Amino acid sequence: MPWPVEERLTRGRLGPLLVSLVVVGNILPALLLFYFVHRYGVDLPWWDEWDALLIPLQLFDSGRLTFTALFAQHNEHRMLFPRLITLANAMLFHWNRTAEMYVTVVLLIVCA
Repeated sequence: MPWPVEERLTRGRLGPLLVSLVVVGNILPALLLFYFVHRYGVDLPWWDEWDALLIPLQLFDSGRLTFTALFAQHNEHRMLFPRLITLANAMLFHWNRTAEMYVTVVLLIVCA
């Protein structure tokens, strides 16, 4: 025998309303992420990106980029994958930081 709450959820208008609320509740954070990037995204490197990511780009432009430069230590960690992503962004979007923010939002949504 079903519980009274389950019976109300499956019969009547509460079921579709609850489904709609769940769908909106899941989509709203993703839309807010896109809105914040659109509204507040600035195409400018921030803080330590100037030395951590700009130097590999300069080496790449001059043709002197090596794996050692990509794997070099920065603030006690190695930033191989962020540097590779930055190089890909530089080649595809001319190092447009806002485009990189949109890609990050898409990756966050896919991971969620």
